[in-house]
Amino acid sequence: METSSTAHGKNTAKNGVILLVVSNIALFLIVLLGIQIPQGAFALLGGLSTIGLIMVFVAITKHHYRAKWLFWFLIAYSLLLLISPPIGTAIALVVFIFLAVKGKSFFARTV
Repeated sequence: METSSTAHGKNTAKNGVILLVVSNIALFLIVLLGIQIPQGAFALLGGLSTIGLIMVFVAITKHHYRAKWLFWFLIAYSLLLLISPPIGTAIALVVFIFLAVKGKSFFARTV
């Protein structure tokens, strides 16, 4: 049975990833399709993406949530962030450094 902290970390990570993915897909489609939306709506979607990323960081740092799927998601998302300089690149580098240091803990065997 999962401990309360592990369950909370799992929920935080899943909800953060959902928020991150949905808001980024919406932003991508808006830009790709050339849809005109108010600047406030564009900023709101960017803010939701940021909140999702913060939720993922809270799950992996405060709650020490480690799951294989989260490791691979962070790799894929960081690769996408690399092409968004300067802030995206900086965030991607921080994530890559974190994964290089703590990566084995995502694949540790649990008894």
